Amino acid sequence: MATSQFGTLYDPGALDNNTQYYWRVVAWDNHGVSNDGSVWTFRTVSPTNNPPNKPTIGGLTSGKAGIEYEYTFVTTDPDGDNVYYYIEWGDGNIDGTSWIGPYESGEEIKINHSWSKKGTYFITAKAKDINDAESDYATLEVSMPKSKTINPLMLFIERLINHFPFLEKILQQFS
Repeated sequence: MATSQFGTLYDPGALDNNTQYYWRVVAWDNHGVSNDGSVWTFRTVSPTNNPPNKPTIGGLTSGKAGIEYEYTFVTTDPDGDNVYYYIEWGDGNIDGTSWIGPYESGEEIKINHSWSKKGTYFITAKAKDINDAESDYATLEVSMPKSKTINPLMLFIERLINHFPFLEKILQQFS
């Protein structure tokens, strides 16, 4: 509440977002007589909340059923908000029972998963910020080959590239 104001301007300072405010002007003359004005109201709005960017999913795209593999998930939120992830593994399993987190915007998370049967699976993931704005889904196709033979050298190279992405550019120079 402000008292003893002179002039026609008043600066209340910073106002809270999404808050209802009321004000009334009471005028006093030099004889101590007052007149109450009407009560006015307004509501401040919340700033725009942008959804997180579509997450990126990193990890091996082929492997062997029954073996656990590590996958990484990362997204950024344009507003810098913390984020949650919703991850489906394509085999009926959902990581957690709903959203996992919160994590800092830009923080890479690592989760291990294995598929019990051979086949092709689609890992899907989306992110939402702490204000419930949701990203689009990201997808990574993963194949658990029917062939029992996996070239160990190619599997080793693929794992190296997943952990050190700069190696892919180096290897491309030799092909």
